[in-house]
Amino acid sequence: MPDTEDAYHERHLTFWSGIHPPIPVLVSRIMSEVLSTPGTQSLRLEQAKRLHESAIASCLIVETLIIVLSTLFFVNGQIVLGLVWIGLTSLMVGVVYAYSCLYYRGGIDDSNYRPYLQGHIYISCTTGLIWSGVAIYQLNPDSLLSLTIASTIVMSITMGGMFPSSAYRATYLGLLSFCVIPLALYWLVFMPNPLRFFAIGLAIYYVFGLIASARTEINMRDLVVAEQAKRLSTELKRHSDFMETANKEKTQFMVATVHDFSQPLHAQGYFIQALRNIMTDKKQISLLNRIESSWKSQEELIRGVSDMARLDGGLIQPTIMAVDTENLLDNVASEFNGTADQKGIRFNVHLAPAVIRTDPALLSRVVRNILSNAFRYTPKNGRISLESHRVGDKLVLRVKDNGPGIADDDQKRIFEEYVQLDNPQHDRSQGLGIGLSIVRRLATLLDIEIQLESAAGEGTTFTLRLKGKADSLPSTEKSDDSNTIDTAPLVVVVDDEKDIRDGMQALLSGWGCDVICEANGDDAVRSLGEANKEPNLLIADYRISKEEVGLTVIERLRDEVNETIPALLMTGGVATIQGINELEPITLITKPVKPDELKRLIKKHAA
Repeated sequence: MPDTEDAYHERHLTFWSGIHPPIPVLVSRIMSEVLSTPGTQSLRLEQAKRLHESAIASCLIVETLIIVLSTLFFVNGQIVLGLVWIGLTSLMVGVVYAYSCLYYRGGIDDSNYRPYLQGHIYISCTTGLIWSGVAIYQLNPDSLLSLTIASTIVMSITMGGMFPSSAYRATYLGLLSFCVIPLALYWLVFMPNPLRFFAIGLAIYYVFGLIASARTEINMRDLVVAEQAKRLSTELKRHSDFMETANKEKTQFMVATVHDFSQPLHAQGYFIQALRNIMTDKKQISLLNRIESSWKSQEELIRGVSDMARLDGGLIQPTIMAVDTENLLDNVASEFNGTADQKGIRFNVHLAPAVIRTDPALLSRVVRNILSNAFRYTPKNGRISLESHRVGDKLVLRVKDNGPGIADDDQKRIFEEYVQLDNPQHDRSQGLGIGLSIVRRLATLLDIEIQLESAAGEGTTFTLRLKGKADSLPSTEKSDDSNTIDTAPLVVVVDDEKDIRDGMQALLSGWGCDVICEANGDDAVRSLGEANKEPNLLIADYRISKEEVGLTVIERLRDEVNETIPALLMTGGVATIQGINELEPITLITKPVKPDELKRLIKKHAA
């Protein structure tokens, strides 16, 4: 870094008081001025590279000055001195060229820039001494041309070296100091009185060189910082573009994977439910229960992966409304009553009346996942509680259990994907390790603050803080838990997968529905034209074929009966469906669709 103003004054006072340090000490000070300054490595490296790159141009400039100045010696009749001048100074030019272009021909990098700069300082100091020595040697107070030559020598090399060399200030200071100071001292001591004032001019010129080199150093630093910022910006953009491309490719992969896996699972769920409706043998039902348990694990994995991909891709957006959290949380809690009875767990629910603006489906998913985690790890005869209370405009939810607890080192890991702390055998009945990962993503989406309190062997408490108090209660729908649909609606199903069509045919018929199942829009329109009644509900897969999508089929079927029939659009992917808002009422459902969920939707839309 450049010297401070006080340091400059101290150096000048030391010089003018006659305490002039030896040459090696002065060189050492010049080098330590910059090389030992912390935090300048990147700047010094850049300066070293620039010196190395400009070596040939610098040599050409200086050699041109040498030739021009030599003519002054010849004009003054100093032929021998002119030849000595050319020889000595050209030798130093050759040293600079050999040092930069031959000795360091491999270039400058982090490993060699410091010795390169140190060598450059010594070369500059030696060059300054030679130029100053020749100027002093030919100095004659009785010859105006001699005085002109001396001043021209000093100013030409220091002015000419200011631009290529002062980019690295220590090099320029070495050249300036060893060229100007000796001549100024000689002029002050040995010149007659009228001419001694010229030494003051040299001192002023020296100060000017110090100031100019400091400004050049600052400009160089700013330039290096700007170039580094530009390179960093370019690198960040390249990295951002790479991440964006990778994210798109990941999303495309997830779309294809989830779709391909969800198709057979979707059909399997309907076949399992259809079999259950006709089975009576206990051994067969027990075997079917095991099959269904395996199916549910696969279904949970696909649904979880789909949800994570959709959340990470911003494809799930909350539908904020006023929610009666007491009723919603009570319904979620009731889903675990059977599990609590089976494991002998005392499940206490204490909910305060509250209305919060949030997404009811996503909030239910958050609480359901946390409760599932609690019931999974709480031992038999344990205790679990779900509590809520108001604190100002916030609703505070707590899920507490007396399970094994979570060690401090593991408390952040549990929110990562596929992390299960107490399942080394990877038993799928213990879950898949993605529930809390989804909780974290959904909580961020809903602006819910989550706090975890736990310790090994002391149970676990999840605390959720919900914002957004509402004043009015939402309207509620009366639930219908019957196993049949008494209105016998006509449901039109369009899906290119035969297994799915067969499964839905068996399942919906078992619920008392009239069913038309076809593989494409043409067949569905033809079969609907032959039916003796109007359909109550349309169910279509989103991707039926390369040429046909579910939205088009729904629109065609509605045109066929000239009615806006309610519709369900099923998709096995995770991408946003374009054009769905223009064909309301349509409900988008993600495969695999649970039979109970499908029955609820049919009752809601086809009653």
